[in-house]
Amino acid sequence: MICVHCGRDIPNGTKFCPFCGQPVAADQPAGQPAFNIQPGASVQPPQQPPVMGAQQPMGGQPAAATATVTPKAPIDPKKLAVPVAVAAVVVVGGVLIATHKPTVNLNKYITLSAEGYNSIGTLDVEFDTDKLEKDYGKKIAKNFQKAMKNHEEDTYGLSNLAGSLYEGGETSLFVTYCADGSADKTRNLSNGDVVTYTWDGVNEQTKKEAEELFGVKIKCSDVTYKVSGLTAVNTFDAFDGVEVEFDGISPDGSATVNTLPTAEAAEGLYYTLDEQYNLANGDTVTVTVHSNRDDFSDCIEKYGAIPAATEKTYTVEGLKEYITSTDGLTDSVLVSLQNQAEDVLKAYAANSFGDGETFKGMSYLGNYILTKKNRDSWGDENMIILAYQVTVHDNYTSDNTGASYDGDNSYYWYISFKNVSKNADGSIATGLDDYNTPSDQIVIDSGAQMYKFSDSTWSWYYHGYNTLDDLYSVAVTQNVEDYNHQDNVG
Repeated sequence: MICVHCGRDIPNGTKFCPFCGQPVAADQPAGQPAFNIQPGASVQPPQQPPVMGAQQPMGGQPAAATATVTPKAPIDPKKLAVPVAVAAVVVVGGVLIATHKPTVNLNKYITLSAEGYNSIGTLDVEFDTDKLEKDYGKKIAKNFQKAMKNHEEDTYGLSNLAGSLYEGGETSLFVTYCADGSADKTRNLSNGDVVTYTWDGVNEQTKKEAEELFGVKIKCSDVTYKVSGLTAVNTFDAFDGVEVEFDGISPDGSATVNTLPTAEAAEGLYYTLDEQYNLANGDTVTVTVHSNRDDFSDCIEKYGAIPAATEKTYTVEGLKEYITSTDGLTDSVLVSLQNQAEDVLKAYAANSFGDGETFKGMSYLGNYILTKKNRDSWGDENMIILAYQVTVHDNYTSDNTGASYDGDNSYYWYISFKNVSKNADGSIATGLDDYNTPSDQIVIDSGAQMYKFSDSTWSWYYHGYNTLDDLYSVAVTQNVEDYNHQDNVG
C-alpha cells in the first residue's frame, strides 16, 4: 500500500508510516496512491525536493504531470516520535513473539493411579493430551506445519505430505514423539508401594527436536506415586505345590511347570514360564499364574480370594553340565573315562593281537580338554582326550631261518570322548560311549629274517604313535581352529 501523506510504498496493514510517522487510514485500500489523480491525467512519481546549488532545467518547461500533490504542513518531530515508537514496538514485538519458545512441563499433564485389588493392582498412566492441546496446541501446530513447509524442498515434498497427514493431530504427534516414558513397576501393586515414572524417552536430542519441530521447550522430572485405594481382599498361595522341573545339559536345559497346586481356589488357574529353553544352572525363571480374567475377579466371585502373589522366581539347578575345564573334570568322571579307556584297549588287544603278541599294560599320561570356540557352530561341545603309553610284548621265531625276536615295545595311544557331561553329584552323565581312537599305525620291526631267500623281516602293526608329539599333533593341533584346549599332560 502507499502512504497518503508522503507517497512512499509501505507494507500492507501498517498503522503508522515508518517514513513520515503519520497514521494510515484503516480503510485505505492496498495500493491506493498518496495523491489525488484527475480523471484522464497521466501519473508521474512525486518530485524530489530540489538540491541546493543544483542547476534547474532551462527553458522554463513545466513538469509533464498534470496530477497534483497537495502539500502537507511541516511535521512536528515530537509528534513523529510517538507513532514511530509504536511502530517499532509492533515490529520488534512481532519478532519476539515469533522467536519465543514456551516451556512445556510434561509433569503437569501426567497422572498416575492404581486400580484393582491389593497385591495384584495395576498401574494406570494417563497423559492429558486435551489439556496440552488447550495450553499449547495452536503453537505446536503452527510451528510443526511451518517446519514441514521449510523442509519441503530438501525432503522432495515428503515433509509437506507429513504436514498434511498430521494436520489437526500435531499435539498428539508431539506427545508420541516427545513425551515417552515408563514406570519401574506396573503390575502386582500393593497399597503403599512407591512407583517411579521416568521420562526415559526424553533426552537432549528429543528436546532439541521439540524446539525445531514444535516450537516449544521441554521440562520434565521423575514422577513418584504412592499406591493407594486398592481394594482389600482375602488371598491364597497359588504356588503351594507348584514345582518347576529342569532337564537337559547346561546351557541348553529346559524347564517344565508341574502344576499341582494345593489351594482349592487355584484349581482353575494356569501357569506360564518366561523362559523355557537354553537354560544354564544358576539362571532364574519366573512362573506367572493366570486366571480367565486379568483382575482375578472370577476367583473372587467363586472363592472370595485372589492369589497372594501372581509371580514366583525359581533358580535353575540340577542340569547336567559339560566338562569345560580341568576344575570341572571331577575324579568320578575321570575314573569312569579311564575305566572305559582300559576296557576299549583291552578288548581291542583280545580281538586283534595274534600269536606272539601280548598286551602288558597302559600308563595314563594325562588329558587334553577341548571346548568349542563358538557354541553356535556345528560340532561336538567338548572332547576329553586321555593319553596313554601302551606296552606290548612281542615274540617271534622263524621256522625257515631260525631268527627270533623276544622283547617289550611301547607306543602312544589316545582315546577321545565327545560331549562329556556330568550330573549334579559329579558323576558322569553323557559321553562315555561316544569316543574315537587313532586310525594311524606304527610299525615295530623285529629285524628277524623270515626266509633264507628274502631279506624280509617280521613286523607288528599297532594303532598309535611313536612319540607323544605325534599324538598331540593329531589329537589336539588338528582341532585348534575350532576348539580351545587345555593341556594336562606332563
